[in-house]
Amino acid sequence: MKLKFILGVGLLLGLFLPAMGDDGASRYTGRVVDEQGHPVAGATVECYRYPDDIAGMGYQNWEPQPDQSTQTDSQGGFAVSASRDTTLVVVKKAGFAIAWKTWSNGPEDTSDPVVLSPPSFLAGVVVDDSGRPVAGAEVWVAYANIEGAFAPAMSWNLLEGQPARLSFSVRTGPDGRFRIDNFPAHGQASLAVSKAGLAQHPVGANIVSDAQAGDEHIQLVVGPAGAIAGQVVEEATGRPLAGVMVRLDGRGANIHGAEYRAPVISGSNGEFFAPDLQPGTYSAGASIPRPLQSDWVAPDAHEIDVVAGTTTTNVLIHVTHGAAVDVTVVVTNTLKPLAGVIVASGQTTRLTDDNGLARVWVIPGEVRIFAHKSGWKSSEIIPQTVIVIGATNQVRIELTPPHHITGTVLDPAGEPVSGAIISFHPGHNMEAPQYAETVTDAAGNYELIMREGGFSLFTGSVNKTNFILARSVERNLATLQEFTELPTHLDLTLQPGITLSGSVVDVAGAPVTTATVDLEMMVSRRFSHLWSHPVPVDARGTFVFPGLPQGRPYGLYYGITAPGYGTDGDPVRAENTLTNHYEFPAFVLKRPDLRLAGQVLDKDGQPLAGVRVEYSGAGQIPWRVTDSDGQGRFQFENVCAGKVRVFINDIDGDVFAQGGDLNVVVRKGIHTPR
Repeated sequence: MKLKFILGVGLLLGLFLPAMGDDGASRYTGRVVDEQGHPVAGATVECYRYPDDIAGMGYQNWEPQPDQSTQTDSQGGFAVSASRDTTLVVVKKAGFAIAWKTWSNGPEDTSDPVVLSPPSFLAGVVVDDSGRPVAGAEVWVAYANIEGAFAPAMSWNLLEGQPARLSFSVRTGPDGRFRIDNFPAHGQASLAVSKAGLAQHPVGANIVSDAQAGDEHIQLVVGPAGAIAGQVVEEATGRPLAGVMVRLDGRGANIHGAEYRAPVISGSNGEFFAPDLQPGTYSAGASIPRPLQSDWVAPDAHEIDVVAGTTTTNVLIHVTHGAAVDVTVVVTNTLKPLAGVIVASGQTTRLTDDNGLARVWVIPGEVRIFAHKSGWKSSEIIPQTVIVIGATNQVRIELTPPHHITGTVLDPAGEPVSGAIISFHPGHNMEAPQYAETVTDAAGNYELIMREGGFSLFTGSVNKTNFILARSVERNLATLQEFTELPTHLDLTLQPGITLSGSVVDVAGAPVTTATVDLEMMVSRRFSHLWSHPVPVDARGTFVFPGLPQGRPYGLYYGITAPGYGTDGDPVRAENTLTNHYEFPAFVLKRPDLRLAGQVLDKDGQPLAGVRVEYSGAGQIPWRVTDSDGQGRFQFENVCAGKVRVFINDIDGDVFAQGGDLNVVVRKGIHTPR
């Protein structure tokens, strides 16, 4: 088993690795640890798996199902049977927050261990459209992530759908209030809410209720719901079809698209009923389990308008017989068949067999078929192929394996360094691979496997500079190598490094032991994260980062956080890191126990409704946004004391205020001198 270090602090934590069980079945072994890297024994590991073969609207529309449950051993280890594709584990242990991890099958796949963090919470109130508390409503996490700094948006560690709802769901009390416990301290979530006859309504201009762990002022709004009733039929004959899942995807801007609800399955006469829907426009289509009939496909979904308080009736969902396409997936150049690859046509999703073959069914005509294997790259444009019923339709797709970088790490005297942490940090562009990490062996050799990445929600300026960071934390040695084109071999020589340290306290000077630190380093004129997750401070509220390159700027912008506190951070200039140790002045976190409120006006003093309002300031929780109401008023909870800048639509106007001010006036087009 290959070992690795994470969080940059030299803690040997273990990882997921696929293995073969005694029965020949593929298995994953993993490890559960706390934030200090200590193994957690007796944790319950619940494993979810997706169906292997789905027809209709596609694989992603089916919920993972509970498949196995086990417990960690004395070393925090566990083993589960691997799915042929994506596998999800949810880990629970008294005294810790619930944690989760998703990974894809494949011989090169590894993953960080499951790290259990201190428990936090999400709390707030559910009200109706008139602002009155709603008792007995169910509130649940629609989706959540424990965000890694290097993970592209497409591969965040997401928990969604049924597993999220089963893990985090409560009902409101008589006062409409709710509290979801055991949520991870570094997690983010989007919440959903419903009650019979009611559905979630927008808060201001936004239905999505995003929240951070420790937020106790969440407000959710419900109001009259709509419903859809209809029938699933065979297109050619009109014959009703039972056992077909009807998928409803919100198309309107005000529909919370990620909430999990029980699947809507057509009955014996093909009829279906979907209650308690948010008003808006939905796309309705069918997903067909393979045992039902392998060659059935669903034509394109059609839109349905749902109106509050009414049921949209006589909706027909059509299913038809499709054309078969035999897809062969091979390795580029060698043309070796690839097993276990996802092949999707938009109508059917299959996994290739040992011969690299998968048969999918499609609606005749020009279709797009693609293949996906975690970390691999398609070597050609997704084919557009004219498909007909009755013909032998064949497609071959070539995939390129992940790029490998190998090399040897030496110390300043030219001797090999064992146990050095080698990490690849991607540039900021659509083609950038994913973050990768390994450690050198006894001879100082390493191998990095570069997984295909890509930012599916790419934002910001393009920076194609990648870099490899090599560190010996025990000896305080480090080096950094920048490049744009990926090398295949790169030898590295370590140089004397710097240790960065500091402490986190509250306004009274007491240690904040729940704080985490997210360190960034300037590379190619851009600050880049150094750890895949923020690093927790120790029991004294201190942190130590040894083995970093000297002579570079480092930053902690909004990088010091803790549940129930604001933020802090400070840079250190390059000239101050030309030494073996630098200690930051103590970082002070303030409690966000104030409000900030006011009104948005135009140049003539008239209220402006529906305007995006933001604020920022030293020590504040970043990226807080709201919208002005019908009278132009806005309000923020969880504001720290101190100077803040309140602004509208980024550049349309701003004013300076203090946390706790309740009569802030922001005028459109008027800027306050700094």
